Amino acid sequence: SNGFERSITKRFLWWDELLLYLLAGVIGLVTATAAVGFNYLIDRVDMLAHGTRAFEGKFLTHHIVLLLTPAVGALLVGLIAKFYSREAVGHGVPEVMYAIVRRDCKIKLHVALARMVTAALTIGSGGSAGPEGPIIQIGAAIASWTGRFFRVVQHQMPVLIGCGAAAGIAAIFRAPIAGVL
Repeated sequence: SNGFERSITKRFLWWDELLLYLLAGVIGLVTATAAVGFNYLIDRVDMLAHGTRAFEGKFLTHHIVLLLTPAVGALLVGLIAKFYSREAVGHGVPEVMYAIVRRDCKIKLHVALARMVTAALTIGSGGSAGPEGPIIQIGAAIASWTGRFFRVVQHQMPVLIGCGAAAGIAAIFRAPIAGVL
């Protein structure tokens, strides 16, 4: 009976490992798609904020618009943070690390979507930010949601969250080795 129990345990461990690999692949694909959407959103905000040619010949007006555009973006981000999600501002990486250590790997998907919008507004309007923090949180949220949906055991959730974060970095910078590192 002892050999039989070990055989059953090995089969379940093999199945759990296979499920983890499959979920990591799915998380990578979904996160890469989200990164493409994030880039598209940044480009659209940038085109909306800076793509107008209405002030091209008017030197002073053009420079005033260039100075005010990041302020308008920051105002919109502030309104989203105040009325929708206070967690939608910040870097993103510390929040993911905190979720892994303190909150049982639960990262809210709606916060990641709000983070995508606020980061696109900030970056596209000319604010001082980069895409790495938000895409890490977006990938981690996708992984967290997927892991909870498929009822992945708690000790494997950090692996999935790491897969989501790595997929986000690889996709946003088009550098697969950077995501792995």
